[in-house]
Amino acid sequence: MEKIIFKLGDTTYKAKSLNQLSINEHQEVVKVINAEGDELQKIKELIHLLAEIPYDKLDIIRISSFILIDFKKLLSIDTTKIPLRKSYRVEGKDYYLREFNEMKYGKWIDLNYFIKQKENTMSNTIARMIIPDDNINDTYKLSEIIRTDLNIMDGLTLFDTIINWRADLIKQYEGLFEPPTEEEDEDEESVEEEENVQEDEDVDGGWSNAAYELAENLLNVDAIKELPLIEVLNYMSYKKQKAEKEKAAYDKANNIR
Repeated sequence: MEKIIFKLGDTTYKAKSLNQLSINEHQEVVKVINAEGDELQKIKELIHLLAEIPYDKLDIIRISSFILIDFKKLLSIDTTKIPLRKSYRVEGKDYYLREFNEMKYGKWIDLNYFIKQKENTMSNTIARMIIPDDNINDTYKLSEIIRTDLNIMDGLTLFDTIINWRADLIKQYEGLFEPPTEEEDEDEESVEEEENVQEDEDVDGGWSNAAYELAENLLNVDAIKELPLIEVLNYMSYKKQKAEKEKAAYDKANNIR
């Protein structure tokens, strides 16, 4: 984002750059940009948010000169150009990323739940993928700290990385959760749309259900949630393949097609 400077009398105000905006601050700015209403009033609000100029001093600024500023472009972020780091400094402390594929199954269930929530999705997701400080074991508290102190550039980079990793893992094990077959006489377009929605719900809702199903064979639910994610997914794949082979053998022996 380009530097924007306002000089009012003897006071100079500098608009914050992207790497100075917290997740919360960025959300407030985006909310103003996307809101309906008078453009000049929106620009006043943006200048107030970005440069922290008091409202009573905004009237002496030639707001009309900023009407052509493309704030959406200034605030756009290309996360592919921001390297992922092993640790992130929040409130003066270093927080380290977990090894994604080494996470426990219970954490995976939590992660999928919070990714689907509409409020504080980014901070809640990130909070479950970094190792908490010894003094902050509450992930909700950690999520709050992330929202107010982690800059938006690092936040989006982390969030996009987590989302992409999750999508790749689900694709790798997509055979575990298949949506039910739709009726043939339904409209093709509506069927495809329903399948996409159903598949997403099946994948996300299936993780918790799978823990209860596995509990009949592996210790108990709490113990299963403490197992490594990949170990559980591999075991689930084994059980599914074994059941499919047994069914195929039974159908062949009984001439079932």
